[in-house]
Amino acid sequence: AWWMIVVSDNTASNMLIDRLGMERINERIAAMGMGATVLGRKFMIDPNALHAKNFTTAGDMARALARLERGELSSEAVRAQALGILLRQQYREKIPLLLPPNVPVANKTGEISAHRHDVALVRSNRPYVLACLTWDLTDELAGDRAIAQFSRDLYGHLGDGPRATEGELLC
Repeated sequence: AWWMIVVSDNTASNMLIDRLGMERINERIAAMGMGATVLGRKFMIDPNALHAKNFTTAGDMARALARLERGELSSEAVRAQALGILLRQQYREKIPLLLPPNVPVANKTGEISAHRHDVALVRSNRPYVLACLTWDLTDELAGDRAIAQFSRDLYGHLGDGPRATEGELLC
């Protein structure tokens, strides 16, 4: 799981799919309340297959990360481990890129041709979840930069505000 998140390793992801089973993973996705998310195939194996696609939405991703942060998805030990792994994400060219370096960002990126995604818990004075999913990009670097700029603008609006009250999380 560490390799799957921290360096976005597709082989590690596919090994977990083999170990857990696609059906079991999709059952867990549904139980988490992610109604529009489906794991239809392994990663980078026959990516043009019309019969089996992977789908998600920014809303599903944001809700899942918010629920993880609130401790609604697992034990405290698993929650802490999952967030610790997300905080070690090596790809920082999207949501975290233009944020102050001292702001902890627990994020997961994803990309494939013409698509750039990032979902993050930004642990600022007013913690918030941001999910940015793009598609049909003609300039992928511009897509990364647009996500980074949007993240910086949102941080400027929310991040340095008054300290959040206990348990407050904006999503």
